[in-house]
Amino acid sequence: MILAIAFAILATTFAILATTFAISATTFAISATTFAISAIASRREAIPNPCVFSILCIVLY
Repeated sequence: MILAIAFAILATTFAILATTFAISATTFAISATTFAISAIASRREAIPNPCVFSILCIVLY
């Protein structure tokens, strides 16, 4: 019984983490899309600073 409760708590925690990851991935996709649209609109280089883009990836994931 205790094991079942512990497993349920663990599964719930995993579900919350998965949801959080999905939200951050969606946020990243939206920001990347917005960045791409603005890059096309301004007709500049897609990634002006790769370092900033890499840091953004690391922060979001």
